[in-house]
Amino acid sequence: MVQRRRHHISQLSLRIEGLRANVLQFKQDEFQIQQALCGASATARVRDLEDAFDEIRESINHTEALLEALVQVAGGVGEEGAGACQAAGR
Repeated sequence: MVQRRRHHISQLSLRIEGLRANVLQFKQDEFQIQQALCGASATARVRDLEDAFDEIRESINHTEALLEALVQVAGGVGEEGAGACQAAGR
């Protein structure tokens, strides 16, 4: 059971790391799109993109909170998972 929890926490940490990598890619894409867009109509598009990225960031924060709660519930196993979570938070 402990080994299963460790594996599950490890998988969640990997997912969070993947989400963070996706956010970084989205930020790069957002910057490129903003550079490509120009004029008054671009302002609305940029605002829409910012809203979308804000939602993604909120989703990541929520996922991190869930992982931290899982780590706390896992007890002693959670201490190792917390280290993985902190490492993912780089």
